[in-house]
Amino acid sequence: MRIAIIGGGVGGTTLAFQLRKQDKEAEIYIIEASEHTEYSPCSMPYTISNEELGLDDIYIFNDEDYANNNIKLIKNTRVEDIFPDKKKLKLRTNSTTSELFYDKLVIATGGHPFIPPIKGLDKVEYSAFTNIDNTKEVLDKLADNKRYAIIGAGFIGVEVAHSLAEKGKTVSLIEAKDSILPSILDKDMAGLIQEHLKEDINIQLEAKIKEIKENLIILDNKTIDYDSLIITTGIRASKDIADKAGIETDKGILIDENGQTSQEDIYALGDCSQLRDAKIQPAQLASVATIQAEALSKTLLGEETEFPKPTNVSITKIRDIFVASVGRNSQQIKDRAISGKYSGKTKEDFIPDAKNISIKILTNMEGRLLGAQIIGEEEVLGRIDVFSLAFQKGMDIYDIANAETAYHPFCAPIFDPMVLAAKNAIRKLEFLKTRKKDH
Repeated sequence: MRIAIIGGGVGGTTLAFQLRKQDKEAEIYIIEASEHTEYSPCSMPYTISNEELGLDDIYIFNDEDYANNNIKLIKNTRVEDIFPDKKKLKLRTNSTTSELFYDKLVIATGGHPFIPPIKGLDKVEYSAFTNIDNTKEVLDKLADNKRYAIIGAGFIGVEVAHSLAEKGKTVSLIEAKDSILPSILDKDMAGLIQEHLKEDINIQLEAKIKEIKENLIILDNKTIDYDSLIITTGIRASKDIADKAGIETDKGILIDENGQTSQEDIYALGDCSQLRDAKIQPAQLASVATIQAEALSKTLLGEETEFPKPTNVSITKIRDIFVASVGRNSQQIKDRAISGKYSGKTKEDFIPDAKNISIKILTNMEGRLLGAQIIGEEEVLGRIDVFSLAFQKGMDIYDIANAETAYHPFCAPIFDPMVLAAKNAIRKLEFLKTRKKDH
């Protein structure tokens, strides 16, 4: 069997290596448009401020890894056409075209940057900071530029802003919404991070950009000077090749729970895909692409395996603070969300090195867990992963409130912050239920 994979990013490469683990005979091809093997996009912002972490360090695999696993990696090559009826691809490498036949095809083309329609933006130079090549462009000019303007305060925008500020640069972070990290945090939780960042980053919220000129951004109430402009306003699914082939798409390539597209023997995963009729769409995260790849490898080899239910768990590090979320935030929940919050320490208060942690849980009138957000200086990853598992398994806030957690004064307080946040949510929920009965 020959399996062709379009795209050599996290999803495509993970799939190829998972396939090879399970089947030593299958022909596996990866067609990659760039010159790169798989690398870690999540690490790119930190190469700005961390002198011990270079772009060469963030590659996951080298050419020998593919060769040693008998995975045929075709770099610097684009797929120009898919012919589903003939199970054939038309490839282009520079000015040369070729054909590749397949038995099963996987589209893992990832995403491309969304560039907002701002007046004047098409006339100035900017970086989108979405791949290793434009990250290198930013690094190459780091010594020459002092003032940076970043449009978009999502994960990448905030991480880049923080890294540039650590290098002593003057940084302006411009966001159209009323808080940073708006896709993962509620405004009150985002405010905790903003307080730490505003000391050395000029944060402009609810900003309306009227026009961009060379080295000048014109807002409705002020102007911002810059030497270098970076756009981090989100990612859109790269689905053109599927559209051209007549494969059904919406915002992404439409797939079922097994990754199957509307065309037989053609699948998709990762940032380019969109689950049909899903209440919660998988986020464009490397972790999502990885677990989808593992499931799809089994399906391709004859063992139909559904993609795990997405929880969209994510985490980032800003200075010495970890920011994590799972599920949805308040703005993404259509029905009125009920929240429970707790702020305290990661260890007993009398332990000298106990760190701050804040947890917010979102639920509804039935007590269902809808989302959670954590901000803290330590012990954030393990707790958000607990919430992710609880979310995936359909646990409610009563389950979390009744959880038995380990205790040691140097590791955790007697009542875990997760449990206390859940108990606070239950108190609010029970009060609302009582008031509703009274009326």
